[in-house]
Amino acid sequence: MIDKEIKKLTEYGQKQFSEPEDYTKFGLDEIEHHVPELRNLHAKKDPHLHAELADVYIWARMLLEINSVDERIVRQRIERFKEKINKALEE
Repeated sequence: MIDKEIKKLTEYGQKQFSEPEDYTKFGLDEIEHHVPELRNLHAKKDPHLHAELADVYIWARMLLEINSVDERIVRQRIERFKEKINKALEE
């Protein structure tokens, strides 16, 4: 259900932006804007962090869609994340 809603939202944005590059830049700017706020909310243990994390999740999913990222790439990255988690635990 959420996937369909994000896809519709992505399609809506694609109609608003004439160039995919502009839409991508907008999404990246939005994510960049969220990072300091996420750190601040996390440090304060503010429950609003959950809403802001959802925003970043939605933007990330939209950017995957906008840029036609193949699912295989996402699966490869999942494996890479497992390696990163294991490495972080070793340090």
